[in-house]
Amino acid sequence: MGANQLTDPAGHSFDSRIVVNAIRRRLRDVQACYENLLRRDYQLSGLVRVQFEILEDGSFSDVHSTENTTDNSSLAACVVDVVGTLHAEPAPVGGSVRFGYPFVFAPQS
Repeated sequence: MGANQLTDPAGHSFDSRIVVNAIRRRLRDVQACYENLLRRDYQLSGLVRVQFEILEDGSFSDVHSTENTTDNSSLAACVVDVVGTLHAEPAPVGGSVRFGYPFVFAPQS
């Protein structure tokens, strides 16, 4: 099993690079979440960790924030909304997979 493989308790494996690629395809939308709020709070920074389940059809389900050091609930909600629209190609086979991903935000110098 490669370093990029995730395995659930039932023994199903899933390549984590598929998730990273899905997130990268929508990273501009996540960045827009941050930039819109940064206009109101120029010091907004921190981490929003999102957890989700990828279903056998490739859709992202049960998306929620598990950590938010930005203290900005609007940012976390926006990121959760974007992640909820993602789709994994190819989808996991044999069952769903849980995954977590950290989004780190910091203003440009």
